[in-house]
Amino acid sequence: MTGVDDFERPVSGRRSREDERALSDVIGFVLTFSVIVASVAIVSTFGMQALEDIRGNEQENNAQRAFQVMAENFKEIERGRAPRRSSELKLNEGSLTVVNDSAFQVGVGGTGFNRTIYPQRIQYEHDNTFIGYENGATLRGNIQSGGSAMQYRPELVCTDNRAIVSFIELETSFDRSLSGGTLRVTGDLQRSELIYPEKRTGKPNATSGDQVNVTVDSTFARGWRNYLEDRDNWERANSRKWSCTDVDQVYIRKTVIRVTFVR
Repeated sequence: MTGVDDFERPVSGRRSREDERALSDVIGFVLTFSVIVASVAIVSTFGMQALEDIRGNEQENNAQRAFQVMAENFKEIERGRAPRRSSELKLNEGSLTVVNDSAFQVGVGGTGFNRTIYPQRIQYEHDNTFIGYENGATLRGNIQSGGSAMQYRPELVCTDNRAIVSFIELETSFDRSLSGGTLRVTGDLQRSELIYPEKRTGKPNATSGDQVNVTVDSTFARGWRNYLEDRDNWERANSRKWSCTDVDQVYIRKTVIRVTFVR
């Protein structure tokens, strides 16, 4: 004889399976939601930082390209191809200053000629990355670590029979730091002169010296060192001094450019 309990067991089994499926759905939803929340948190924490890094790098690359344009403009002035040149520089989150902490000493062996040039440096800073224009070159690096590399090269020529050393000295009344916005940078030729040989009676001529010594004292010293190491015929005397030896002719010139900054 069939009891009441025998009819109720199948119903209880179906409910149990339904409860298990419902519990599985809840667990699945919770796990899926947890994965979504965790993914959003990871993207917010690391993804946004990565995007900020990319944006910062692009900003610095844009500033580097603008400095190279500025260097090319100043070279046009130095070569006498134009009395004035202008370019634009977007500062965005960076800042611009003019720094006067560099010195370039040049001497001609056997003549007693020695001269020190203080070129001044236009310097852009963003997030511990520094980009500078100095004596015809653009350099980029981290000043705190001392590392730097040259992007735009100046004219320091040393061949088997001739040395030609060019200096670009900047004049500016700019004495503060600017950040944000866009600047127009204008260079005007003030004077260009041959400082060796001097064009006066009794002074050494181009063939009087047989060696040129250049000593670089700069915040971007490593960039200058790497540049001179890559140049043919320049010989390293010490960490800051370089020599061009056994030359028949020596020419040293200096160009002075007046620089103004306008927003």
